[in-house]
Amino acid sequence: MHYHALWNKYGNIIDYVNFQFYAYDSSTTVSQFLSYFEKQSSNYLGGNLLASFSTDSSSGGMSPSKGFFSACRTLKKQGKLPVIFVWSANDSMKYGFRYERTSQLLLASSPP
Repeated sequence: MHYHALWNKYGNIIDYVNFQFYAYDSSTTVSQFLSYFEKQSSNYLGGNLLASFSTDSSSGGMSPSKGFFSACRTLKKQGKLPVIFVWSANDSMKYGFRYERTSQLLLASSPP
């Protein structure tokens, strides 16, 4: 709700929208994530919506082990994946930032 108010007032100068998909339930499926992404994209027309997930154990949303990157590959094929946002570096550091590396590889790969 607060984001919509900001978007409505300043959307003309905002280019990237970090919608917190990790606030959804941790049982989110790939198809649900894609549906959520489509809905939020329509809420922020003209902005680049960031696909996001969390590396901490207390957040929800779809994790990499439950299909996050599969959903991102679908979005990339559709030309809808400008950026991937990973929360949080403090938690990722202990795993050598492996998900950030996977995100970079996916974003840098050529479209199919």
